[in-house]
Amino acid sequence: MVLTSSIIDWIKGDELKSFASNRHKKIGDDKNKYPKPCAILVYLKASKCHCGKVSVPPTNRCPQCGKIMDQTELVNRGKVQTFTTLQVAPDGFTPPLRVALVVLEDGPKVFCSFDKEVAIDAKVEVLQDGNRFKIKA
Repeated sequence: MVLTSSIIDWIKGDELKSFASNRHKKIGDDKNKYPKPCAILVYLKASKCHCGKVSVPPTNRCPQCGKIMDQTELVNRGKVQTFTTLQVAPDGFTPPLRVALVVLEDGPKVFCSFDKEVAIDAKVEVLQDGNRFKIKA
């Protein structure tokens, strides 16, 4: 079945007209039409209390006031406050264990393991695996 252009215009309105006028453009003519893709944000699971305390990893009860906390998510970016290497690692870890204290953009601090070199005040991204955190390589 072939529809005349007047029927198609009536059915689709101006959308089809704009499509028809753009279909003969060369690929790349509208490079700047769409914004550049932005970075994908990764969130860390956390909990927040009405008293203002934020806890990472999430907990059910507030360690400050004891009330039930709401589950929330925090952006995984932060700054390294300090770091060290543990020659005697806790159970479940293999020595030497390199750990850093990272202050997240949303405020809480988390201990993270890391493989590559870091520096104090370096901006890093944190990955979460259950209750363990690691600085993204």
